[in-house]
Amino acid sequence: MIVTRTYEDGLVSQEQAIQFLQQGIAAARAKQNEEARRLLQNAIRLDPANETAWLWLSSVARDNKERVFCLRQLLQINPQNEMAIKGLKALGVSVGDTPEEAAAPRSAIPQPAADRITAARATLDPIIQRVLTRPDPYADIRWVHKERNRAGERAATLFNITIRVVPILVLLCIIGAAAAYISQNPNAIALAPTWTPSPTPTVTPTPTPGFTPTPSPTPALTYTPTPPIDPALPHGDLFAGMTITPEYPRFEEGRILEEAVILLNNNRDSQALPTLSALRQTLLEGSTSANPYYYEAVALTDLGDTERAERVLQEGLTKLEDLNANTSLLHAGLAYVYAAEGNLAASNEEADRALAGDPRLPQPYYLLAQNAITRGNYQAAADVIQEGLEQHPADVYLWIQLGKLNLARQQPAEAQQNARVALYIDPTAEEAYLLQAEADMAIGDYGLSVLHLQDFLFTYPGSIEGWTMLGDARAREGNFDLAIDAYSRAVNTSEKERSQIPALMSRAALYNQRHQYARAYSDFNTVLNIDNAYVPAREGRALAAYRSGRFGEAVEDVDLLLEQFPDRDDLRLLKARALVDGANPRNETAYQQALENALQILSGAFPGRLDSALQPLAYEYRARILLEQENARNALTDVDAALTRQESGYRHYLRGRIQEALNNEDEARKEFEWVRLWGQVFSYPFLPDAITRLQALQAQP
Repeated sequence: MIVTRTYEDGLVSQEQAIQFLQQGIAAARAKQNEEARRLLQNAIRLDPANETAWLWLSSVARDNKERVFCLRQLLQINPQNEMAIKGLKALGVSVGDTPEEAAAPRSAIPQPAADRITAARATLDPIIQRVLTRPDPYADIRWVHKERNRAGERAATLFNITIRVVPILVLLCIIGAAAAYISQNPNAIALAPTWTPSPTPTVTPTPTPGFTPTPSPTPALTYTPTPPIDPALPHGDLFAGMTITPEYPRFEEGRILEEAVILLNNNRDSQALPTLSALRQTLLEGSTSANPYYYEAVALTDLGDTERAERVLQEGLTKLEDLNANTSLLHAGLAYVYAAEGNLAASNEEADRALAGDPRLPQPYYLLAQNAITRGNYQAAADVIQEGLEQHPADVYLWIQLGKLNLARQQPAEAQQNARVALYIDPTAEEAYLLQAEADMAIGDYGLSVLHLQDFLFTYPGSIEGWTMLGDARAREGNFDLAIDAYSRAVNTSEKERSQIPALMSRAALYNQRHQYARAYSDFNTVLNIDNAYVPAREGRALAAYRSGRFGEAVEDVDLLLEQFPDRDDLRLLKARALVDGANPRNETAYQQALENALQILSGAFPGRLDSALQPLAYEYRARILLEQENARNALTDVDAALTRQESGYRHYLRGRIQEALNNEDEARKEFEWVRLWGQVFSYPFLPDAITRLQALQAQP
């Protein structure tokens, strides 16, 4: 039977390739090279043109020959791939070498560059030709054949050879020595006079239709020296072998637990949980290992089930205390659970217990520092991070936590340096890349942040945090189309609905800013489907519903919010506006009821309680209601109050109608004339009615 491959099959294969890629990256970071190689090869079988998979496969290659092969495959896919070019250069392989040349061992003797040898030959050839083509003074003499040499003839022959060949050899030696000297002394090149090319004009990129062009970085950069990194720290290299900090405490349960932890590190808690739970339940009676309890509790906490996580840890405490075993890791787990619940005092208490039993545990330092930052106690955070670094000077996450502290202290330059150190130790650390980009944005260098995030997303294309942050950076530099595209990638990348919320909220805010209210409403609605209690999303949906003409839904959302925040006058104003704008004059009873309900909200001193930016709106809407209720005199007072605070075309139009109702024809003509004049500049939807009314007034005697 012939099986036809369908479009759905292709989608499934693509999803499988992404899963293999993400699992392979996690295995590579955990130094499970064989497992990583198997997973990444599976990803490449399903998606042979995946640049990221080839890059990571090169990092876990068995030898340099295999590593060069992977990088060359990457260049076949994308000849401009900087990571592949850097990797080949780090291996001493020229991008232009053939595979045989790349595989051949490099000589330990410095070799002059090919262009220098070519230049030397070009200089030498004319000299050789002049020597070899010099006329022979004895060419016309006929020599008599002899049986043996004459006296002195051998010496003459040697002399003749010497004067011809020795100059050539001397020249070759001089050129070779000079080339070798230059190759070993790059500064020597700078001492020689060089031809300086005239600057070529930079081509201005043509904007892509539908996207806002990214501003080009300024060519002239001011050099700012960066602080040196302690040479005693281990240096991780993606191409020469990583120096990742090993897990502590070590796994006693072997490969099963290691694979489950890889899933945890790859945010696949639901997949890791069954293995961890089974491992805990099958522990030998006399086992004193806390690992299965701890990691199962972490998985449960990440999935939001903190009650079950605490029960697992308490079970472990009971068992290990009976065996007189060390329970420090379980107290660290409780600290993690309590921090997730927002109980920072209990979290700190458990973290202190953990460190008292085993000061080498790294996680309690992270939690104590994070809790102190959350409370605004920056000095306490700095102290605990310093204490942790004394125990673990090469712990990447402590350096990242220090960077977060410096961001909180509004010291983004220091945070950049902390990210640099973390990436020096582990160039695969995701949080370090994100910290670096966040520090760039805090400094105001949004273009640099975009570049760092693009590099990061090439290595980690499935990072929802990376895509969300790229959207933030694009939005701040003014590239709104590219920002929305990045937010959309974040939403489509994530498997966890809750992790989509930041990208959805940011995209909705951009839609609102661009007056795409229906799309903003849709995003806020999606967030509320994920978390119905998320207040910012309900506030956003109420406003987007109002702006997109869904007045009834806006009122419903505002009423729900007022149940939680009864003192929010800004929400009351929004409800009044929705009641007025959504009222249908054709249904007289409902129309008058809606106006009366809105007037009750806006009555008395209500406008004065509002923020100054909202007061003109309150006076304007009250004036509209009063005009409909034929209370033109009070309506005039309110519209004048609105105009005094903020002038607008509609308020002049409304004032003209009120003056018309009061039979103040001259004042009404002035207002409608004002609207007609400025209507040539702005698009007023009420302009035709203003002109009709003006013409009617002018026609009167």
